Amino acid sequence: MNWIQLSFYFVVWTVVLMAALEGFAWLLCRVARLPRPFPLVLGLLLYGVVACTFFLGIFGLEILQGPLKSHNETDREFFLLGYLACWLIGILFFRHRHLDALRALGYFQPRAHR
Repeated sequence: MNWIQLSFYFVVWTVVLMAALEGFAWLLCRVARLPRPFPLVLGLLLYGVVACTFFLGIFGLEILQGPLKSHNETDREFFLLGYLACWLIGILFFRHRHLDALRALGYFQPRAHR
């Protein structure tokens, strides 16, 4: 895989993560309006789906190049750093755009110190 294809993969994957986080925030806002046990249960299920979505991209290199093709260490390091950069961009986007509104609804509250 050349560097242009890999860079394009990172751009696409960043957009996918951002879209997944947008949907996650939108669904959490809708779930927060439900009666008491449902926001917790549905919020945990949604969190599980988003967590799985975050880890699907780690298998992208194997899917794109095939599992039998050997990869050198430089390619693996570049892929891992690019993938972590995608995570960072998606998480910062989510934090900047939705975290305050979701905290007001009761999600993502800081833990109390004992």
